[in-house]
Amino acid sequence: MLPSKEEFVEKVIELRTKQREQKQRDYMAYVKGATVRMASRKCNWKLRGSRSS
Repeated sequence: MLPSKEEFVEKVIELRTKQREQKQRDYMAYVKGATVRMASRKCNWKLRGSRSS
């Protein structure tokens, strides 16, 4: 039993919005992780620099 075209379109739109939300969440997590990594790298670099001088 195939769903009607309207039902199918609704399902597709629903799936797409879910995927988009997931992508945004993943992206935000990635950005957060990247900024944290950059910050820690800067701190490590500063510590190393002060230690060697």
